[in-house]
Amino acid sequence: MAFLDKLTKTIGETADKVSEAAKNLDTDQLQQDAKKAALDTLNKAKDTSVAVTNAVTNTAKQIDPKDIPGSLSKMAGNAGKAIAKHNEERKETQATAKKILTNQKINEPEMTVHDALVVIYLLMSIDRNYSQEEETVFLAAGNEIDQNFNTNKNALIAECQRIVEETETGDSKQSIQEAVSNLIAHSAKEENRTISGRMMVWNLIAAAYADGYCAEEEYQLIVFVANELHVKEDILMDMETAMKTIIAVNHEEQWLNSSDRPYRIIKLQIEELNKRKENIMLGINFLLKD
Repeated sequence: MAFLDKLTKTIGETADKVSEAAKNLDTDQLQQDAKKAALDTLNKAKDTSVAVTNAVTNTAKQIDPKDIPGSLSKMAGNAGKAIAKHNEERKETQATAKKILTNQKINEPEMTVHDALVVIYLLMSIDRNYSQEEETVFLAAGNEIDQNFNTNKNALIAECQRIVEETETGDSKQSIQEAVSNLIAHSAKEENRTISGRMMVWNLIAAAYADGYCAEEEYQLIVFVANELHVKEDILMDMETAMKTIIAVNHEEQWLNSSDRPYRIIKLQIEELNKRKENIMLGINFLLKD
């Protein structure tokens, strides 16, 4: 306790001295002294800066270029060579990557128009529910990719129906998958292959969702074809998402058209929906051509 008492007394005495000293201070004089000290410091810093600048300038003037070490020139030369080598390697890497991508595209399996149409028909038949909407999509696909479709249509449909009848015995799903696999293998041997794997898969998705719903058997066959034709899973998912979005937009447009709202009100909404569908199709076209 004696220590604490002594410490308290010392602090008190010190505080009294500081307080008394503060009373005797001339505040105006303090401000003038502080301002003078600040100006002195700035002037000294300015003088020092000027002195340093002059010293560096004078030293630089005294340097003779011949006195620069040869190693410095060598370092500059090596740096130039390294940059040139880097640029050359970069060009070579880009060319190699482009060549790899080109070879991959060439090596991607494609299908003939005939075999592609047969696969589309088999997909629509795999769930034993060949709807009118699916038939409309099949005919549209035929007219789009086969310039002789109207001439060959009846014979092609008859061939498709024969294959479907042959798959009705036993496990029809497995039988149709085997038939599709045989068609893909057959196309690989033909020279007139014009249907890319992505185009094939997109046509299958369009056919499967023609009636607004993709059956499980249809989806499994789409995945099988995508794997056989080396279409990546993320591309398949993008295509499926795009199709579902288009269907949703179409449903919204139908709802607007059937509503009792004035046309001037729904017109802008319908135009916006059409723009959305156009943008979706632009994305699909990019996927198909990429």
